[in-house]
Amino acid sequence: MEVYRVKLKRVMLINAGFSGITGLSAFLFQNFISVWMGITQSLWLPVVGLILILFAGFVTWTALQKKVRQKAVYFIVFQDVLWVLGSILILLNGWLGLSNAGNIMVSLIAVLVGALAWVQFRYMNRVFRMI
Repeated sequence: MEVYRVKLKRVMLINAGFSGITGLSAFLFQNFISVWMGITQSLWLPVVGLILILFAGFVTWTALQKKVRQKAVYFIVFQDVLWVLGSILILLNGWLGLSNAGNIMVSLIAVLVGALAWVQFRYMNRVFRMI
């Protein structure tokens, strides 16, 4: 029982670390990333960066709580799923006019975020079924 709770917290901390690094990079290196990814509206990067930094803080706080709150984990998984769906829409519609490198980067990040959401969801179900 405790094993799955520990695994859930570890995956959440990985999610928080990845989100925080991605957010900080988007905020601090917006010009470089915009050029590299072919983003014509670089104003979005610092906004997305700040949102990711806040999300990372929430995920970290949730993971470090003694008792994992089911609603908080559902919220985190839901946000990850929204990220993946938003990425798919961006890729399919070409809203940002991404370069090939940008398309690859958005795809890779979406796959990683989707994998984190799936693993968190599986561990969450195991944790809360055993209570």
